[in-house]
Amino acid sequence: MKENPFSNSEIKKNTDYLTPLFENIEKAYVDQLVLTFRIVEPKTSGFVIKVGGLFAFLLYKDIGWKYSNLDVWRDISETFIGVYFKGKIKVFDKERRSIFVEAKEKAIQLPKLGKGRFYKCVICNITDYGAFVDLGVHFKWRYGSIFGLIHKSSMYDPLDIEKWKAGDLSNVLFHGYDEKERLILGDIYSRPTILQEEIAPILDEIHLINVKVDDQGRYSFSLFDKYAVSIPIQKAIYPSTRRVIRSYLKELKDGDLIYCKLLKVNMKKNKIIARLHVSEI
Repeated sequence: MKENPFSNSEIKKNTDYLTPLFENIEKAYVDQLVLTFRIVEPKTSGFVIKVGGLFAFLLYKDIGWKYSNLDVWRDISETFIGVYFKGKIKVFDKERRSIFVEAKEKAIQLPKLGKGRFYKCVICNITDYGAFVDLGVHFKWRYGSIFGLIHKSSMYDPLDIEKWKAGDLSNVLFHGYDEKERLILGDIYSRPTILQEEIAPILDEIHLINVKVDDQGRYSFSLFDKYAVSIPIQKAIYPSTRRVIRSYLKELKDGDLIYCKLLKVNMKKNKIIARLHVSEI
C-alpha cells in the first residue's frame, strides 16, 4: 500500500464537513457494508475513487478478477473512469485519513451474448496468434470481465492486429462458445470451408455478392451470405481502373449487393477471389 495519491488530509480545514463523512465510512468499515463508489482516476497500482463523499483507493489486486499482469490493468485503466462499482472498506485509518476499498463483489449473472452480434472490446494483450480482449467494457464493466481471444484466423485482415495496441477500443463479433465455454470471437462472420468442387462449376460466372460494413467502416464480402469473398484491387485484374474501383468500393453501404465475376478460390485463405463486374462501375 505504498501508493496513496489522494489526500483527504488536504481538506482538513473543512473539519465540520468531513467529520460526519468519516463517521459514516468508519461505520461501514466496522459493519462491512457494501458501498457504491465511482472510479475517478487511474494510478500505477490502482484507482483513485470517490466513496461516501471522500477520496479512497482501490488496488488492482483488490478487484474481483485478474489479468496476467499489472501492465494489462494499466493499459486498459482509462476505460474505467466514471464507472460505478460496489465494494467494502478494506482499510480505514482515521488518523491518516486513509481509506482503501476492495471490490470483489461478483456480478449476479453474466449477460447473455447474442450470437452474430458485434460488441465493443478493449485490447488487453497482443500475441503472435491474435489479440486478447475484454468485452466487459461494452457493458461499462457492470458484469466484470468478459475475456476472450480474437485469433488471427477469424479476422478478415489478420494484419489489422499489427495496427492495434493494448488499451485500444475495437468491435468484435461473437460467434458463440467452444467446448470449454470460452468465447469464440472474430471480426468476420463465421465461414465454412470452401470446397473446390462446390465452387468450380460457378467460376467465371457473374454472381451477386453481399456487402457487410462493421462499426469501424471495414468491409467484408460474401457469396450466398455464406462463403467469404475477396475483391483485390490489383493491376493484373484492373489494368487502368484501380482508382475508380477504390472510389466505388468506399461508397458501399452495409447490406448492398454488387455483381462480381468469380475468378478462383484461394484455398490457403479460404476465400473466393472475385472481380467487380464492369456494369457496376
